[in-house]
Amino acid sequence: MGTRMPILCRLSILVLLACVAAGAADSNKLVFVLFDLSDSTRPAAAGSKNSVRDQYLKEFRFILDSLKAGDAIVADGIRDNPLTQANFPVNEQLKPSAGWFGNPLREKAEFKQAKDKIQSGVENLFRNAPNQVRFTKILDAMQLADRVFASIKRDRKVLVIFSDMVEESDRYNFITQPPSSARAQQVLKQEQARRALPRLKGVEVYVSGAGAGSYGNAGTDTIQAIKDFWLKYFGLCGANLPPERYGSALLTFNP
Repeated sequence: MGTRMPILCRLSILVLLACVAAGAADSNKLVFVLFDLSDSTRPAAAGSKNSVRDQYLKEFRFILDSLKAGDAIVADGIRDNPLTQANFPVNEQLKPSAGWFGNPLREKAEFKQAKDKIQSGVENLFRNAPNQVRFTKILDAMQLADRVFASIKRDRKVLVIFSDMVEESDRYNFITQPPSSARAQQVLKQEQARRALPRLKGVEVYVSGAGAGSYGNAGTDTIQAIKDFWLKYFGLCGANLPPERYGSALLTFNP
């Protein structure tokens, strides 16, 4: 045989390399989705179509379709008190592919079952939402993002916020006191002093629904001031939110 490698040995190496390649093809991202459940996303009258929440559910399909084997997704709502009311009704870690040692048909069926479970969880999140949510505590909800990304380790981290992005809490109200440049700096300094800035280094952020809902008639200056605030906020937190990923609708989702 000389120095030639036995055929069986070479085949074993090829199989091993194929399995490694199959495993490497799995995705490795974590997506955390927050849905604004405040009254501003509800229908104007009983029985009327809720276009804002309909839009949320429609655009969530983009996120669902982006998931691959090995990914993880967590979702919750922004309520009156996110820090005490969060229960993460969607918390799914999709199994990585077993490669050559797996059963493709079974893996495909299990993957579809997991995605159906995620979709049902989001629909139930809206169905079981409180009748009245007076506040929109987006800043408090960012503490949930800190916790999720610190708890579930993935190479890529994505935060998607479905909200009009109008902070309404016991500390700030972006409608009655819009975050002008000076006011934005004041708020950011206060959040830093409170040690309330979340750890979002490397997180890719998407915002959909900005300026939509019952505050859609807010002035252009107010809407722009709110956008500028959030771009500064996420930059300060170490996250990546380019202007084109902040808007009233989700144009693309390819994290």
